[in-house]
Amino acid sequence: MREEIIAKRYALGIYKAIDGKNFEETKNELNAFAEILRSNRELKEFLLNPFYTKSQKRSVVEAVLKEIKFSDVSSNLILLLIDKGRLHFLPFIINEFVKIWEDENNIYPVQVYTPLKLDAQIKKEILKSLEKKFGGKVDAEFILDKSLIGGILIKYKSTYYDGSISGALNKLKEKIIKEN
Repeated sequence: MREEIIAKRYALGIYKAIDGKNFEETKNELNAFAEILRSNRELKEFLLNPFYTKSQKRSVVEAVLKEIKFSDVSSNLILLLIDKGRLHFLPFIINEFVKIWEDENNIYPVQVYTPLKLDAQIKKEILKSLEKKFGGKVDAEFILDKSLIGGILIKYKSTYYDGSISGALNKLKEKIIKEN
């Protein structure tokens, strides 16, 4: 919970700093730096080790950022996180940053579970239907779920729209149990 509150503040700050522009560039840079931390254990341990001073950490990160030529906005955020000792919040900040972008641009990220692989035309029809339902652009991730007997299951945030045969059978079972 604390991570989300802190991450939202930083994410909102960076969103305001880019003024709704260069979202993809900023997101890609932040993800790239997070990936550098994930893949370079020595760097990550150095940056998260309280033994080293903030100025030592800052100078190393400045050298890395200069080498990979990040934008000023991304660089400043990363350096601020170093200064505040909050670099470990970067993945949470990226998630919140994306959520803010999606909210501001009426983009609805959904997961669509199906028992069979769908062709492009059916995916297009599902997207069209979901965009009509949500009233905005839908960013769908199609996931193959062999546990579904048939039909479709759609997840948006913490809400499920169950149009699967399994879901219908469970509803029928509950109804029969209630009636008896």
